[in-house]
Amino acid sequence: MMSSRFALATSLAALFLAGCAASQPASGAPSPGIQPASRASEQSLRGYYATTFTDVVGSTLPFSWLCLRFTPAGLGSGYKWSSVPPNSFSNGTYLLSGTEFFASAQAPWSPTIYATLQGSINGTQGSGDYIVMQPDGYLYSGGTFTMTRVGKKHC
Repeated sequence: MMSSRFALATSLAALFLAGCAASQPASGAPSPGIQPASRASEQSLRGYYATTFTDVVGSTLPFSWLCLRFTPAGLGSGYKWSSVPPNSFSNGTYLLSGTEFFASAQAPWSPTIYATLQGSINGTQGSGDYIVMQPDGYLYSGGTFTMTRVGKKHC
């Protein structure tokens, strides 16, 4: 019998992968209605976002609110994010496609665990689901998040 944690993690992973697979035909050629990403059309977030987490399954996160800092791509550095201070999430990367948002990062706890955020954002506000996985692949926590841009300097 599957645990509810494993079932949620598997379901969310399957939905995410299905969404990724649906965006591009197997041949690699974009369909007429889909525009491939290019450097010129890439989007980025910039600044600080007050973010609230609501636990749904698994362990309770040691926080319910964090300040997240997003930076646009620098020369060869990619799109980055971390919590402020970085003791909750660090070494994060993110991707935007239209209003769809996906981010991943490490949580530098002992042992290090991995977090993903997936949802939608309009540049100033966003919401979606989060998953925090243990190094062995088991779910640590999962739930929802909401984030609101608060400025370029701090939360």
